[in-house]
Amino acid sequence: MPHCNDPIHLQKNLKIREAFAKRFPGQTLNEGVSLLPVNYYNFRISGMKNKWVVGLGCETAGAYSNEYNLIGGKSETKCFLCDITREVKEEIKKDVRNLHNCPFIFINRTVVFLYEVVGWSRAPINEAIRKDNQNPSLPHCMKEMSEVEWFTIDGKQLEGRSYPLSSYSQLLFKQLNKFNPGYFDRVFRKQ
Repeated sequence: MPHCNDPIHLQKNLKIREAFAKRFPGQTLNEGVSLLPVNYYNFRISGMKNKWVVGLGCETAGAYSNEYNLIGGKSETKCFLCDITREVKEEIKKDVRNLHNCPFIFINRTVVFLYEVVGWSRAPINEAIRKDNQNPSLPHCMKEMSEVEWFTIDGKQLEGRSYPLSSYSQLLFKQLNKFNPGYFDRVFRKQ
């Protein structure tokens, strides 16, 4: 099994494990990892403007098949940063950087990185996903999502369409709704 020796990654992994142990004494941290793209949406849709939205992907197979779920998967290297970087590239074809600076939360004993995205649009991401999904030479790990959508913090799809959410995503939205108003503004320093 590959292992990461990057000192910045090791420090962040330790911080995650320490935070988990403090919040959930005696419990074991899952060896999975997720990423939640967080976007300050500034286009007017249905009277909504300048709101935080989060990105979820529609799973193509498995327990959450045809449901919108967080991006992520199992840890193969035991380095949360290496594994989520790989998962994001495989599932939604995007490169993520500076994860060592990302805030994180825990859902079902799994670490979830809250990753602010700027300039991420669904159309080019979904086109890249469709292209990979149609390529018969690519492995399944490159075809785990069929598309991405933006959802408001209360779990509603941005344009008001109805999409099925995985039970994992439903837990996420329950936790996000417990945050104080202005949480993302404070975390990502928006004025």
